Amino acid sequence: RPYASFWGMMEIDGLLRGVGVEENRVFVSDLETGEYVGATFDQLSTDVVEFTTAVVDGTPIALTATATGAVQAWDLDTAGAYGTAFTEQYQTVEELRVVDLGDTTGVLVRGERALSLWDLSTGERIGESFGQLTGEVAWTNAAVADIGGHPVAVAASDDGHVAVWSLKG
Repeated sequence: RPYASFWGMMEIDGLLRGVGVEENRVFVSDLETGEYVGATFDQLSTDVVEFTTAVVDGTPIALTATATGAVQAWDLDTAGAYGTAFTEQYQTVEELRVVDLGDTTGVLVRGERALSLWDLSTGERIGESFGQLTGEVAWTNAAVADIGGHPVAVAASDDGHVAVWSLKG
């Protein structure tokens, strides 16, 4: 899609598809024709500022965050909402990562100054924000990983520091 603000590829129903955001709406497209596969998914009227895809319990999903901090997961098979939406009110969402917490699926939210973890099924924050930065330093990247069966968040700051946090007590 030539005007998509976010775009990537993932397997949906056994086919490689284009997935992205165009005019603040999530879409799935045919890679050969570029045409939408099904309808676009409704999105809030504010700008989408972050987008990522993942597979959760066998379901391909897209996650969007708007400029107002509203985060919603979308089921790419059914073109409908997935899980429970939530709003990060304390910082601008800069990055989203999906993490398997064993008993639930979490969403790691990275802002410039802190990270937070949310339960995708309930839309509730898990614990407090963590990794708070002060001064001019900002988080520039975040990732999730599994270390020996234990989920962790890894973040890097613009001054070269890397930090790791356990995501499960």
